[in-house]
Formats: sequence, structure tokens, C-alpha cells
Amino acid sequence: MDVDFFDSDASARQLLETPDVRTQVIQNVSPHAYKPDGSADRFALRTLVFDHPEKRKSLENILHPLIRKQWTARAACAQKNERPYLVDIPLLFETNAEPLFDRIVLVGCSPEIQHQRLLKLRHLEASLAAKILASQWDLGVKIQKSHHIVWNDTDLDNLAAQANLLAAILNRPK
Repeated sequence: MDVDFFDSDASARQLLETPDVRTQVIQNVSPHAYKPDGSADRFALRTLVFDHPEKRKSLENILHPLIRKQWTARAACAQKNERPYLVDIPLLFETNAEPLFDRIVLVGCSPEIQHQRLLKLRHLEASLAAKILASQWDLGVKIQKSHHIVWNDTDLDNLAAQANLLAAILNRPK
């Protein structure tokens, strides 16, 4: 599909590198959230916020409003230009953003696969991966609240086939 796209995780990574956010994170979350060279220490930050829920809340209070401001501004631009707009928000439900969307597509997998991927792809310890998963909404609730489900338990070919099918459905004339 030819759509405008916004990646919330990429936005968070970029925002962590800005001077204003850096200052807020150091003051409200931890001075250890950044490396000596001034770049965000995402591993240390991830560990810190999942060991201390109040720190996670502080970080979310800094980042989430800024991320929402970015994607809503781009949504207004896409709407003005009559362009389809896709926003990837891993914490869509947790941030109560779902009422702002026409359609919600959940890309999901079993909790076991999700845990394995956190260990393998992000090189996390099992205990940290478990804390991250425990902080998210129940998958069944997310499925019930979604309009479309793309199930991502297997390989990239299967994921691509489902994405193509979903694109065909979404591109149908109304």
C-alpha cells in the first residue's frame, strides 16, 4: 500500500537524543540513562524502568505526549493531502490512543514466541523480557479491541502474505 507511515519506537529513540528530553530524563528518571558520550543508554534505561515502575511512568510521561504530538501532526497533514496514514504504536491500548483511529490492525504472536524474540532479537535476559511482557495488556483484550489481526508466529513469507491480503481488503472501494 502507498501510505504515509509513522513509527512510534523510532520516534522515541530520536527523542531520547534531543537535548530537552535528555535533560528531563536525567532529572526525572536517572542520570544513568545516558552514556558518557551523551547518547541514550537504551539497555540501562530499559532495565531501570522495568525494575522501577515509577521510573517507567516518569519516562512515559516525558515521551508519550511528544510522540503523540508528532503522529497527530502528521495525521492531520495526511488527511489534508487525502493520503492513507499508518501509525505503528506498540502501546496503542496502554496509552488509550485507540479512539483516535479509524481501523486498528494488531500484529500479534503467541506469548511464547514474543518472549523468544525478545531474548533472541533484543538480547534481553529472560527476567527482563518477562517484566516487559507483564507490563503490556492481555493479548486477548487487544484482539477483541482490534478490527484486523495479522498473526506473526511463523516466518516473513507468511507475514508478507497476510500483509498483502490485509492491504487488498483495506484498498477495496467502499
